[in-house]
Amino acid sequence: MKPSAWANPAPQPRQPCKTLSRYWRCPDLLPAIWETARSGWYFRVLEEGPVNPGDALLLRERPHPGWTVACLLRLLRDRDPADSARAAGLEALSPTWRARFEGFGWKG
Repeated sequence: MKPSAWANPAPQPRQPCKTLSRYWRCPDLLPAIWETARSGWYFRVLEEGPVNPGDALLLRERPHPGWTVACLLRLLRDRDPADSARAAGLEALSPTWRARFEGFGWKG
């Protein structure tokens, strides 16, 4: 699949859950993921097709360079109201996560 055939217009971090610890039979895995904020993310498929080992991933744009997956995951954990309100306004973030941060946001 050529890189131009797919993209990630509405990214969503992968929220860590106990399924990972169970699958890998490693009870310390979930706390380690939350601690390091290295959970990965989901891509949105725009055009179905094969992806092969060695295929290139090209970063075409970074609309909010200050908002990394790790930053969003820590915010999900810590629920800072002011930062949550800012994250809720990130148009590049998936609607599900924007709504979640909106729920944590500053109401004043």
